[in-house]
Amino acid sequence: MLYRMRVPRRLPPLLSRPHPLRVAGAPAAPRLASTFPTDAIPASLSASSASNTKQDAAKEDAKRLTGYLYFDSLFPIKLGMWDIRSLVAQMEKEPLLDSLKSLCPPDSALSARVEDVTPREKDGGAFVKFSYIPPETPYEESERTPEEQKALEDRCKEILEKEAQDAVAVRGYKPWFVMGESRVFLVKGKPWLEDMNRFPNGKIRVEFEGPEIPQEELYDVFRPFGRIHNIYPQPPSSKDTPRFANVTFISLRSAAAARNCLHNAVIPSTLPIPNPPPPTVLRILYADREQAHWFRDWFTSHPRIVIPIVVALLGGLSWAVFDPIRAFFIRQKVEGTWDSEQWKLLTWLKKETLGRLGFAAVKANVTTGIEREREEAKAQLTTWLKDTPDTFIIVTGPRGSGKTALVDEVVAESKNVLTIDCLEISKNGRSDTKLVSELAGAVGYWPQFVLAASLNNLIDLASVGLIGQKAGFSASLDAQLKQILEVTSGALKGLANDFHARTLRARKKAEAAKKDPEEREAIVKQIETTGVKDGRLDAVAGNGAMSELGGGIEKPHPHQGPAHIIGPSTAAEIKEITQPLQVDESCPSERIGGLPIVVLKGFATKGEAKQEVLWDVLAEWAAVLVENQVAHVIFTSDSVTLTKPLAKALPNKPFSSIQLNDASPESAIQYVESKLSEGGATVSLSDADRPHISKLGGRQTDLELLVQKVRAGLRLDEAVDDLIAKNATELRKSFFGDDDEEAKGLKWTREQAYTLTKGLSKHDELKYAEVLVNSPFKSDDAPLRALENAEMISVHHREGRPSVIRPGKPVYRSAFQYLLSDPVFAASVEFQNNAAATSSATADLNSASKALIELTQLFGGNGRWVFGGSSTVPKEIEVRVSALLAKMREAETKLEKLEQEKAEILKVLASAV
Repeated sequence: MLYRMRVPRRLPPLLSRPHPLRVAGAPAAPRLASTFPTDAIPASLSASSASNTKQDAAKEDAKRLTGYLYFDSLFPIKLGMWDIRSLVAQMEKEPLLDSLKSLCPPDSALSARVEDVTPREKDGGAFVKFSYIPPETPYEESERTPEEQKALEDRCKEILEKEAQDAVAVRGYKPWFVMGESRVFLVKGKPWLEDMNRFPNGKIRVEFEGPEIPQEELYDVFRPFGRIHNIYPQPPSSKDTPRFANVTFISLRSAAAARNCLHNAVIPSTLPIPNPPPPTVLRILYADREQAHWFRDWFTSHPRIVIPIVVALLGGLSWAVFDPIRAFFIRQKVEGTWDSEQWKLLTWLKKETLGRLGFAAVKANVTTGIEREREEAKAQLTTWLKDTPDTFIIVTGPRGSGKTALVDEVVAESKNVLTIDCLEISKNGRSDTKLVSELAGAVGYWPQFVLAASLNNLIDLASVGLIGQKAGFSASLDAQLKQILEVTSGALKGLANDFHARTLRARKKAEAAKKDPEEREAIVKQIETTGVKDGRLDAVAGNGAMSELGGGIEKPHPHQGPAHIIGPSTAAEIKEITQPLQVDESCPSERIGGLPIVVLKGFATKGEAKQEVLWDVLAEWAAVLVENQVAHVIFTSDSVTLTKPLAKALPNKPFSSIQLNDASPESAIQYVESKLSEGGATVSLSDADRPHISKLGGRQTDLELLVQKVRAGLRLDEAVDDLIAKNATELRKSFFGDDDEEAKGLKWTREQAYTLTKGLSKHDELKYAEVLVNSPFKSDDAPLRALENAEMISVHHREGRPSVIRPGKPVYRSAFQYLLSDPVFAASVEFQNNAAATSSATADLNSASKALIELTQLFGGNGRWVFGGSSTVPKEIEVRVSALLAKMREAETKLEKLEQEKAEILKVLASAV
């Protein structure tokens, strides 16, 4: 029982006898007449049904008592602010509230009626306020005890609750958008109609205002509202007030019903003691929602399992979502979709506007001597690009020899070209992150999450301290580069597949156009002689109406009759046959522009260790493209170590190489003449100008600078002298240093640089082995390699070994001569070299003297040989002494010569202005 109440000694006849349960809508008066005796019906009740006067109504209202019923399945329970299911119930809110009034039948015995309906949309139900008049008894109310009056009121409310429950069960009342059966409960407390953002929860917090209620009694109080999962009493050690207990229901609606029906309910004590404690008032709130932390706890407790799974998921997400986007942008870059120079409309507008005004650059059609020398290389490169790729194409030559211009001119006919400027990447890629970003920008790899890469490095550092090893979020430099190039390979493979599909269609079309020549000739002959009958005319005239159903052509055959036209498609076919046969003999595979072309400019430039990783990765990637016939790969470089990473990536295969050299003197003169004649006037150089051009050599970039200076107004000889002077200044600063402090940072000495300067100013080339073994290099090839990387010299190889040394650029020979023509500069460097040579000769002299002194220790004071006592000097000692004396004589002679040279140098420096 919900309440332990004392049954009164005397109950009214209405409540002491069984009260029949009625369904809403059934007649009440006859049943009351047959159930209750007339003397038990109060006079006021019968008078209220017959009298309609205001006085009687006022007396009746004064006796009315009120109560609440709670319907728990009227709306969807709102789980949060985000829950929009209540919007659906809003459309049927008014009809639902009206239907509740019919579920509370007006009990004529209790004069019950519905006073108000209050919806509780958040809790999914509604309160129905009703009023009733308790039945009267033969004795006066003043004789009732409070317990008897309370029991009477409770019994009346229970009767009305039961009637409402039966009405709901009989009608099967349940809104279509609510799951579960509808239930009705009598409100035993005082409802708290709050509108705060406190949403229903399966766990309710029951606070006790009074003595704490045991779990057994709590179970009896709350079980009528639904099955209870568990009851959690407040720990005894807890000092929180008021005391409380948490009750968890299986159903959310059960918790909502209990909270709305029992809030502020009074629970008397059931302790069997003489003086029981006072009753307890229940304050019920929804407990705070507990977040499910088990997944988070497991996640943080098993990093060795979770972190690899997360890495795999992120990798899968990148592969499924971002890689297709990146491949799309790479393909757009290769195809030149966003390159305005390839837009035909914009090109035409530039030509018709800026071109006519003279502002746009116009490509000259004049063929110079250098271009004629490049024709053979151009034809060879074009032939290789028409073939199926099976090896690398290498274009080498000194810087400024026209490698890039040659490649750009040949690949201009292709639509799918990917150019990667390796020199620019190595120059800007000072760090690993910057190097990866530069490569991604060169191939069009986007989006690229640079910040994510930095965060991955931090996560790996944290994981080392957490699990003792890296989590694998961050990748090494070569792994990041390979990832970018792998996506690029996918985009290039898509273009290659498209090309192969076009090639196959073209071949099939060509084969279809060439087949059945006998049938074609027969139809043409028939048209020329008897003609072709059109069956459609018979259809119009009424003959052969079924001929319109035909859609082909009856082709002639040696054993069949002539051809006939039997429909529109046949007529079109006959017309096509009569046209001259035109077959495109050039298959797409025989033209440049089919397969993609990858151009790697400035490959294998000398740099740091991370750039060596870049060259290896690019070489391996290029080898995959070539071996799978995805694209042609062209390398351009001026480095002598170009073939080292390429041979490692593609072993046992010869490379297709083109070597470009500086132009011959005659070609250089023709080039300058043609460039100066581009303005319209023909320019011919005189015999006096030709030696000046020969001073510059045949480097195309230097010739371009010469043409620019001549166009700016300088005479040819003045322009040549200016270029030589600038190169000399550059050499002086880069290879000798401005001061001693700067010279110490060079990888070679001033003496070594000066030795090469003197030798190359007199000769076109020097023998590598001779320079290496003599002073000041003394078999140390590291300075020579450093000078080659600095482009002061160029080392030419023969049969794989260094053979000769030449100036880094042809103009450098004139620049060397210009430097040595400066007496002050030559004297200052000679003075330093003289000082170094003097120190070396002095050291040799001192070393020989010391050795002689040590030899004298082998003889005693009497001049006898300490080993044996003989006075004869051994032959070995005699030879050694002769060698030391010769060395001392040579050192003395060298010192005397150096002193004379020093005096001459000092005279030059003293007379310098």
